[in-house]
Amino acid sequence: ILEYTADEARSQLTFNKHSDQFGCGPDLITDDNHDDHYCYVHTLEEVLITLRDHPDVKPDFVIKIELKGPGTAFPSVELVKKHNMIHRCQFA
Repeated sequence: ILEYTADEARSQLTFNKHSDQFGCGPDLITDDNHDDHYCYVHTLEEVLITLRDHPDVKPDFVIKIELKGPGTAFPSVELVKKHNMIHRCQFA
């Protein structure tokens, strides 16, 4: 996934909601109104905004961010700061 931009990953990588790696079952991942391209790997910014703004996510919910590849630390921390989420994030 490191070789793709977010747009490339969304258009070229498929998501198998029937995989046995998902214990919850495909019906809880997507509904019948969405195809497999409805599910995709979200950008860090999308995740931060969703977790910050979603009414069901408690403000003490801890976000664990696993950094992948060289040069990812600084932009990731800057993005977290931009969204005022540094107090909720742990980096590895």
